[in-house]
Amino acid sequence: MARFSCIYRWEPEQTPAVFKRFAEFLKGVKPEVMEAYKRINYIAWEFPSYFGHCSSVMVVDGDEADISTVFRYWQELGTFEILPSVSFETIIKFYPDRAIHTLNP
Repeated sequence: MARFSCIYRWEPEQTPAVFKRFAEFLKGVKPEVMEAYKRINYIAWEFPSYFGHCSSVMVVDGDEADISTVFRYWQELGTFEILPSVSFETIIKFYPDRAIHTLNP
């Protein structure tokens, strides 16, 4: 499994539609999307939109096909930026001296 940092953004006028879609999503409206969702490990999922920002930020581990299946469910309401990423724990594991130096210059 690969790790990805994902940012989902939408226009302010789309906010009601995004929250309506989220409610539908939680009810399991699309079985194939829910099955893909269950196979993804959500490490963090934040909703800055609660504070007036039209965005959501996720860090996930998963198969690219499952992530694409879930995100396609939202695509007409906004845009996704999907960035392959590496956990800080992994960086420390392979580069302990550099990671510690970076934190404590």
